[in-house]
Amino acid sequence: MDAALSVRRSLEMDLRTALTDGSLHMVYQPQVNRENKVVAVEALLRWSHPLRGAIAPDVFVPIAEECGLILLLGEFVLRRVFEETRDWTQFRIAVNVSAVQMRSPGFAPLLMRLAAQAGINPLNYELELTETALLGDDPVTRGNFDALTRLGFSIALDDFGTGYSSLSLLQRFKVSKIKIDRSFIACLGEGEGADALVGAVVKLARAFRLGVIGEGVETEAQRQRLMECGCNEFQGYLCGQPMTALQLLTTHEALFVQRGSVRRRA
Repeated sequence: MDAALSVRRSLEMDLRTALTDGSLHMVYQPQVNRENKVVAVEALLRWSHPLRGAIAPDVFVPIAEECGLILLLGEFVLRRVFEETRDWTQFRIAVNVSAVQMRSPGFAPLLMRLAAQAGINPLNYELELTETALLGDDPVTRGNFDALTRLGFSIALDDFGTGYSSLSLLQRFKVSKIKIDRSFIACLGEGEGADALVGAVVKLARAFRLGVIGEGVETEAQRQRLMECGCNEFQGYLCGQPMTALQLLTTHEALFVQRGSVRRRA
């Protein structure tokens, strides 16, 4: 226990340093449609520790939340994503937002300021929230949500189906899309239950006139079953691995050239 606590404290100190030393960077994972055409990318934060190597987000994000760094980390992500993607008008850019950010009174004004500084069009961006972020429906969360949607940001519910109040959230908040959690996708084809559940989620999305995307798609069989259920957008290693902004521009250069040029960034 002492060793584990020591490692955690060390990571906390290193994470504070990482906000300014260049070891944090963004990667972007494509989201594609039935024709395998890129319709969006999700921005994902990565940490390349100088001594420990790559540290997974599910390790350092909880540490950031517990030690009070999540707001600074969230601001870092938004600033970096806006800077790297402001010329990408060919598809949507999805950015994860934490529950702590949504419950912060200054979050919407901060996002407005960062958007103005970078010169981005909010209509091109999608904020991904978990059900937990909206669960309390407190005045601050509601105010942030309403302000961001008025600005033009679209809202997607991430990890849909793993929270506690999915149906009530769809009634109380005007989200634009739901993401079927990867845990459901992984079970497709292993029994009628998983297929029925995914099919029900897709029908629910259609009933509320929402977009729907399956995440964590790793096999062609999973993709085919999602299409049979009526899901038309997919994200996962089958569709494309996370890559840096420069790698994305290089890999999908034809897409950028087809719809307009962008400035390459190192």
